[in-house]
Amino acid sequence: MINGRLKLVWASLFVAAAMLTFIGCGSGGDTSEVKGSVTFDGQPVPEGQVLFESTTVVGAEIKNGAFTAQVPNGKHKVRITASREEGIAPDGLPNFVMYIPKKYNEQTTLEEDVTGPKEVKYDLTK
Repeated sequence: MINGRLKLVWASLFVAAAMLTFIGCGSGGDTSEVKGSVTFDGQPVPEGQVLFESTTVVGAEIKNGAFTAQVPNGKHKVRITASREEGIAPDGLPNFVMYIPKKYNEQTTLEEDVTGPKEVKYDLTK
């Protein structure tokens, strides 16, 4: 009987600690919602990914040129990637090629300062 109550106490403490952790993450204003659009040469990026990078990395999927991400407040490098099918690879499988230039991902020049909810627009070009 004592063993059962002890397990119940530990389980309750674990659940309470987990709830406080989640509440603390959301209520302290540590993150903000960033909504945005991504175009490449004037056309919405059909599928891809946008990453907000600082001491951590937060990513969001781009669908039909739009994304939404919960991003930690602060300054971030922004990296955008997308690929598309171009022909057949030597092994007979579809050949996917990254078409967003390196200046927007590997050698990004994009930055974003997140201090609250915001909307952004990334108009990428070759």
